[in-house]
Amino acid sequence: MAGHHSVNSRSYRCDCRGSRGQTRRLLIKRTIRGQGVLYAGSRRIELSPGWIFMIDRPGDFVYCYEGEGEEWEFEYVSLVLPDSGDWLPEELKFQPAWDAAEQSEITKPMHKLIEKILGRGDKAGSAHTAGYNPNLEGEVMQESAEAYRLYLSCIAARINNPLSQTAAHRLREYLQDNFLSEIQLAEVCAGFDYTPEALSRLFHKNFGMPPLKYLTELRLEKARQLLQQPEKSIKEIAAVCGLGSANYLCRVFKKRFGVTPGQYRKNPDPLLGLQ
Repeated sequence: MAGHHSVNSRSYRCDCRGSRGQTRRLLIKRTIRGQGVLYAGSRRIELSPGWIFMIDRPGDFVYCYEGEGEEWEFEYVSLVLPDSGDWLPEELKFQPAWDAAEQSEITKPMHKLIEKILGRGDKAGSAHTAGYNPNLEGEVMQESAEAYRLYLSCIAARINNPLSQTAAHRLREYLQDNFLSEIQLAEVCAGFDYTPEALSRLFHKNFGMPPLKYLTELRLEKARQLLQQPEKSIKEIAAVCGLGSANYLCRVFKKRFGVTPGQYRKNPDPLLGLQ
């Protein structure tokens, strides 16, 4: 399906939780004017002009109009999906909307595709199924391929969005500032509006390692520095650096540096350090 609509009534509300048992679809919707609202689980996301959301229906989503007068104008493409399979990465499951105002590689093809579909005589604006169908031929098959390319472009744009990269850098800064404290990564990621799995992938993509490994590297480097102070015991250093017990510190320190903390203390190697 594809369409271009305007609504200004609070009765406009689509509860995707209530669509279970219906045909599975992937919905891509872009706000042109006014403002809509998307509820993704317990999160409320305002859909201002230029914002796109992409969701898998049925799902834990509700989108609606909550304005006072100004119309919410939007366009959309809906693809039919197989009943099995996971079509959305964690980034989009947890945070399915983003500002695509400057992403012409998405907005222009999307608008062109919708115009092409509506131009085939569908006055209602929503009679074409853009998903895969082995019986589609010619022009309709081409439109289906364009809809699938749009889906892939949205995933690429969302994952490579500068905001996503910023979240990874913010997490790194947080770890650098707080690595000596107890850190609950799930709570930190939730504060950045990401699941731990999604933000871990972004972190790994930007810095070459998962955030937990980076956190351990920071703590081990601090432990290496403290081992050069003979007044502190290995047990005290493990506690100060957030590494728990002396046994755990010995195990991860030797794995990282090739020597035990005791061996390092006797013969510090100036070349050892955080790579």
